[in-house]
Amino acid sequence: MDSGVNLNHDFLQGRITSWQNFISQDPMTDDNGHGTFISSVIAGTGTSTYNSNSPSMVNLYGNYSHLDLFDEYLPSKNYSVKIFSTNISKSDSIIAINSTSNFQLSEIDGFWFELYLNSSLVNSSHIQNPNQYYSFFHSVPQTERGIYDLYIKYHKKISSIPLFSFNSSVSFFPESYTEHFNHFTGIANATNILAYKIVNQTGKGYVSDLISAMASVIQNRTQHHIVSVCLSIGTLGEDVSAINAVIDEVIENHILVVIAAGNKGIEGSKPFNKLGMNKNAIVVGAINDKDQ
Repeated sequence: MDSGVNLNHDFLQGRITSWQNFISQDPMTDDNGHGTFISSVIAGTGTSTYNSNSPSMVNLYGNYSHLDLFDEYLPSKNYSVKIFSTNISKSDSIIAINSTSNFQLSEIDGFWFELYLNSSLVNSSHIQNPNQYYSFFHSVPQTERGIYDLYIKYHKKISSIPLFSFNSSVSFFPESYTEHFNHFTGIANATNILAYKIVNQTGKGYVSDLISAMASVIQNRTQHHIVSVCLSIGTLGEDVSAINAVIDEVIENHILVVIAAGNKGIEGSKPFNKLGMNKNAIVVGAINDKDQ
């Protein structure tokens, strides 16, 4: 249950058995990308053999209003959003980032792409002119292997509610893989996916759509041989009792529910995804190369 799925994605051919769109009456799409990403992590078949001499490429894009990301609009200050994270374990490799952004100078007077290693800034590019591409390259020495995060940062002018979009391509050498192993294969690549679209392009949706999707899972569990539900979403509200009730009902029908722990680690006073407080579901933060 997510933002939908790209039915034409090479890595998911033959894996999407059915779908339902709870956002609109339109055919299934994924204008956010997160649902396709999660589906590929679960069941991606992979079509490319990994070549340790060639980098992996990731294309990132987004189109947002400031209020899609943050609740406040009065202060004039910097705002940051993480858009990419990867574990770089190959020393002497290069991370190359080529980016652009479209924004109004009357609303935003500074836009940056910033690369962090273990929360420390190591490189960045300053988008001084909208719609122009800026690049930077970062070499990874032996002592700087680890988790790299890419953020967008912008300085919002006072009382403005800016609209902006960005495009960024990232070239990098990921974790060290077994030579010639197909590294885009999902962790359960014999699995079929029944895709439920319950959030929109900005990753937001209604509790009622989530509950309706859960009800559909129960109704169609036999026809589609549903054995588990993946909820890689969170909630902005404090009261999750209605969602917990329907999660419990799904589990009572012998369907495993897996919930994302969240993206904030241990930062802040309430970093944990509130949906993950359900005592009957399995909550996942991450796994390593040993399936732990």
